[in-house]
Amino acid sequence: MFVDINISGNFTRIYAENVVLICHGLPAEPGSVVEKNYDKLAKYFSKYVTPVIFDFSGCGLSRKEFRLKNWVEDVINIASSFS
Repeated sequence: MFVDINISGNFTRIYAENVVLICHGLPAEPGSVVEKNYDKLAKYFSKYVTPVIFDFSGCGLSRKEFRLKNWVEDVINIASSFS
């Protein structure tokens, strides 16, 4: 599996196997998944799989409107990127 992204204006292709999306719940306070230490959880799981953490729409560092419908689309779009 791979995902193509732009990093600092450069085309980048990241190859990953056994990807697991780590999703946050409904936020009780502001902040991104990185600020809330999801990266530590991802680091732990990286021993076994390739973890992917992200902020849902309207949360943390993500854009778009905060709507649960957008969250479903977020998961589908991100998961599809690794097919």
